[in-house]
Amino acid sequence: MKSCFFTVGLVLALGSSVTVAGDFVSGEDLKKAFCGKTFMGENFEKGSTFKVYYPDKCDEVVHHFLTGSNAGQKVTWSLRISPSGDHCVTYDGKEKCALFVLNNDGVYHAMRDGKAIYSRTNPVNGNHLDK
Repeated sequence: MKSCFFTVGLVLALGSSVTVAGDFVSGEDLKKAFCGKTFMGENFEKGSTFKVYYPDKCDEVVHHFLTGSNAGQKVTWSLRISPSGDHCVTYDGKEKCALFVLNNDGVYHAMRDGKAIYSRTNPVNGNHLDK
């Protein structure tokens, strides 16, 4: 039983290291990874899932909500990715930014105030929002 608690504690301690600023993905790398691709996503705060498409220009992002209060809706938000990696969308007249970390399992987590708020997984080339 002690080894089980030790393993869980070790995993939790190692998992918290993803918030280190040196682990944030740069704007250039973010554009290479995201532009022209569709991802699956999860909003950790709302418990909802979605698909998200980044057109080749990466000047906007299109969300297709799969579950949650907005299920079935599609929205397009303007997007700005700074050289330092700030991923900023504008909606309802406000700009909201997050920084991404890439975990060892290939999952991108958007971080705000030291907390993972949503994810990007399973990238595919092109717009696959309706597939």
